[in-house]
Amino acid sequence: AGKVPTTEPEPEERAIMVVYLLRVKAELENVTAFRAPSGMEWCMDLQQSDGDEVREKVVIDPSETVEMKGGRGTANLTLSFGSKKEASVSIVDVKDSKVAPRPYNEEDQGGYVTFAAFECRNCVPIKWHQLRELVCESTEGKSFDGVDLSEDDWCDYDDENDLSVSISNLESTFEVHKVK
Repeated sequence: AGKVPTTEPEPEERAIMVVYLLRVKAELENVTAFRAPSGMEWCMDLQQSDGDEVREKVVIDPSETVEMKGGRGTANLTLSFGSKKEASVSIVDVKDSKVAPRPYNEEDQGGYVTFAAFECRNCVPIKWHQLRELVCESTEGKSFDGVDLSEDDWCDYDDENDLSVSISNLESTFEVHKVK
């Protein structure tokens, strides 16, 4: 006799959490790295996971925690799309070093790097909008706090070292990552 089929997932399948990775790439000129400042609010468009309704420019604040309906824990944001299902977004850490959020470095040019990770229930992130200014450092060590990439390009001048510095052709995408 063979194994009896069951609709219950295997224990290891139940432990899988789907995380959406915000991945970025850019061209850097005389910049060693750029990153999100600690505690940054994230702004994105969210789509209903079982429909086509979209909420634009939703802000997820890492310092806010709200209780989810039915005692399902907490999230950084809860919302509904008109259906009875509550949607939620939580900013999460990913332990896998290959996809863990980190700064975008000079040696990463041409490839995508994970900038942030989000656990989303009943919604899917479809576009990132820069809400706050990012931070970068020139190849000579000068820090810049006002990096605005909302138009996909930023440039400045490192007067201490006589260098033009820029970040250009910013691209971002969301990728699904399964975490055990």
